[in-house]
Amino acid sequence: MNLKKVSKYDSTLLIFNFSMNPLNQVFSHQIQIAEKFGQKFRQVIVLTDELDNYQNVANLQIYSTQWIPGKNLKNCINFYRQLFIILKNYEVGIVFSHMTTIKSLLAVPILKFYKIKHFLWYAHTYYPFSLKLVKFFLNGVVTSTQGSCPIKNRKVHVVGQSIDGNHFHFLNRKSIKKMRFVHVGRLDPIKNIDKVINAYSNIKSKTSSLTFIGENSIRENFHKNTHQVKSNNLDESIIFKGKRSEEHTSELQSRFGI
Repeated sequence: MNLKKVSKYDSTLLIFNFSMNPLNQVFSHQIQIAEKFGQKFRQVIVLTDELDNYQNVANLQIYSTQWIPGKNLKNCINFYRQLFIILKNYEVGIVFSHMTTIKSLLAVPILKFYKIKHFLWYAHTYYPFSLKLVKFFLNGVVTSTQGSCPIKNRKVHVVGQSIDGNHFHFLNRKSIKKMRFVHVGRLDPIKNIDKVINAYSNIKSKTSSLTFIGENSIRENFHKNTHQVKSNNLDESIIFKGKRSEEHTSELQSRFGI
């Protein structure tokens, strides 16, 4: 689906996502996705797990499942309750699931009954059982690159990656005296952080630096990263900043050259 071809779709879009909390350090970007869709559809409904601190904008109607990890039965009941309320009050024409494979699977029988098209955004190499099942019932899977989705069939649509220059930008400089590199994202094994460190070690100079913004969901792997840094004598030029809010990340990122 190319949203640039049509000025506005005369349809109601329902989005499943994890968070509409701008302070969430992992999923706050899902807010921008919902708001961008809001510019292209007549109406957008968001069924999310977390709603704290969000200031609603026109054209978005937000519902929360109040999803609590480990409370499986309660989560399912709350999800179905909110979904039925939405379908009762709005004529939903299409559903877009943002990495939410479990909620996508839960919604399958309801969406099939109402004959609502269902698309899933999935950009991760992890292949959970919920994805293995739900892929048979989806109208399509949208992903960023050929290697970012474990599903390999005609339902998969590769759309490329992008950065919103309004949120993340570099300062314009006539010259860069110091080669200051920054990596923003999770430090998980699939991100090949070891290769980033190796590449930097081959081009580093006395005035260069490499900063990582983000955390590792696997503590043991973080220890491997720090051990690699120390064993290559890169302690003084490689810095791990940890997780940061989106606003802080944008401000930090603007200080770097690459």
